[in-house]
Amino acid sequence: QECIEYLKEFNVNHIIVDGSNRYFHTKMYYFVLNDSFDVLIGSANLTSGALKSNEELSVLISGKIGDDEHKKIALYLERMCCEYNA
Repeated sequence: QECIEYLKEFNVNHIIVDGSNRYFHTKMYYFVLNDSFDVLIGSANLTSGALKSNEELSVLISGKIGDDEHKKIALYLERMCCEYNA
């Protein structure tokens, strides 16, 4: 509760989702083109259920290879033992 109150000072809302008949399962889709990258991080699968009936949420992060956001993503991918084009 203390953490939730602290986050309110930064206009961050804590939301509890009733997951009794759904689940939240995060994915990362990582794309590189020339010196740019896009990464989509969220819950969406590329399935009929995800596209038609599930509650899904994702965020798109874009930038240049080597910028601060890309470095964080690259470290995460290394930690997860994934191959990626950096």
